[in-house]
Amino acid sequence: MVLAWKLEWIHFAYTGDDLFDIALYRKDRLINIGWYCVIINTLSFILFGIDKWIAKRNGKNKKSTRAHTRIPEFWLLGSAFLGGTIGSIIAMAIFRHKINDWYFVWEVPIFLCLHACLFFYIHAVGIF
Repeated sequence: MVLAWKLEWIHFAYTGDDLFDIALYRKDRLINIGWYCVIINTLSFILFGIDKWIAKRNGKNKKSTRAHTRIPEFWLLGSAFLGGTIGSIIAMAIFRHKINDWYFVWEVPIFLCLHACLFFYIHAVGIF
């Protein structure tokens, strides 16, 4: 008996004899998701740090005509939305950056809650 199914991103066939392969396949996916989380959180942390550094540099050089362009808030919130919420929260705490903007103070933790709910839902469904 062969059971085969197709999800949008997974092509998988189960014959009943390869339970070890299923566990190994899920472990590889979990490792890839872990690496993605590490990379996106590091990138988000670095983006917040660079933006704070540019903000301080522009503040000291008010008379200068060569003010550096800041990182757009769309990119900062976008990196948090794509999975870098923990890196964003840590950067906001360490650099004391964007803590007076209500949309950063509220949206980044909301993104974290959404990611946690999505993770638990996907885990409950059995995708990994």
